[in-house]
Amino acid sequence: MYEDYYCFSAKPFQLNPDPRFFFGSKGHKRAMAYLDYGLSLGEGFIVITGEVGAGKTTLVRNLFRQLESHNAAARQGKRALLVVDEAQNLTPRAVEELRMLSNFQTSERSLIQTFLLGQPEFRGILQSPDMQQLRQRVVASYHLGPLDADETRGYIEHRLRTVGWHGTPGFDDEAFTELHRFTGGIPRRLNTTCDRLLLFGFLEEKNHFGEAEVVEVIADLKNEVAHQDFHGTTGVNNHTQAGGVLNGEDSARLAQRMDQVERSVNRILPIVRKILYTVSERHAAADGDAPPDTPDPTH
Repeated sequence: MYEDYYCFSAKPFQLNPDPRFFFGSKGHKRAMAYLDYGLSLGEGFIVITGEVGAGKTTLVRNLFRQLESHNAAARQGKRALLVVDEAQNLTPRAVEELRMLSNFQTSERSLIQTFLLGQPEFRGILQSPDMQQLRQRVVASYHLGPLDADETRGYIEHRLRTVGWHGTPGFDDEAFTELHRFTGGIPRRLNTTCDRLLLFGFLEEKNHFGEAEVVEVIADLKNEVAHQDFHGTTGVNNHTQAGGVLNGEDSARLAQRMDQVERSVNRILPIVRKILYTVSERHAAADGDAPPDTPDPTH
């Protein structure tokens, strides 16, 4: 709707992670450096944590854009990269499966490397006693924090410029300040709020945003959330956000989600394990040895 009004080539604040819009804040550059460091080592686990909407998935998709994708990676002397998102939902059994996958290696190198992306609570999970063996294989970890005030402004302008923005609509300094205050510098919250702000501008035929316009849009968003919470139409209500208490409906959704995650992991891990076992066998056959340090894929 507002794309044509503001002469944009696309929506600048879409919610789906898109590496075209990657913004290199201090935190995101540091996280990318950790991912690159992990790739250079070629073994172990890299852990990236951050709040919901902090940009973890966009970070990894930006990395993917820099890497070649081949089905025959092992035959070309390359290793497999396994990326697990929402790692805080993994069961202890699934985590142990991931650790066992890291045992697949030839006599010279590991055959798989794993990136674990999770919400902040995953850091606490990793510190539990039964995660000791996994912790020993973490070669680097980083917590992705929110954008500061200057980065928030840079993020908004960067996404606008990506779709052809040349200063219209304009933003007052106070508008950027209010956007940062309300969103806390979380990219996904910024996307949601700025998208609504541009829609508001289109409907009201505005080409400049100040504090008053941003405050009005924020008030509308707050009213919508309050209405949804009152009628029980959101996945998590205000009590959950404030105190971490789930009602019965929310608990059922969470349990269902975790069950889906576990089923997905249980489906994919045996496949990955079998592929790696086959590759290790081929390397061993070429060398005339038994597969080194390779677990049986049937277990």
